[in-house]
Amino acid sequence: MMIILSLDKYSINFKGLEMKINELLNESFSDDWDDEEEVPADPDQDKVPHLIMQFKKALDLRGKYPISFRDGDSVTIPTHIITQFMSKFSRLKPMDRERLQDIAIRSKDDFAKVLQSL
Repeated sequence: MMIILSLDKYSINFKGLEMKINELLNESFSDDWDDEEEVPADPDQDKVPHLIMQFKKALDLRGKYPISFRDGDSVTIPTHIITQFMSKFSRLKPMDRERLQDIAIRSKDDFAKVLQSL
């Protein structure tokens, strides 16, 4: 017994499909968003950079990088205190991390209070 399959009714128009693919590819190359220039953000441009990034930079420089707070003070913090803060910070949940950063970056006194509460 021999089975014969007819593929005529299931044939696909590959030429039409290829034309559609080429059309989509050409369209994606001429999008307007490609023409816009991206200006890289300068991390030193912020008045008060992100607290954790400041701590990481201070750890890289062995504590010789001043940490700036929102009240305008710049203080060098010893690396063992930064390490203590970072280890406790990493154990917190994301929402608690945000709140902790918002409080700690206000001033040196607020940072000391946060450090004592951890």
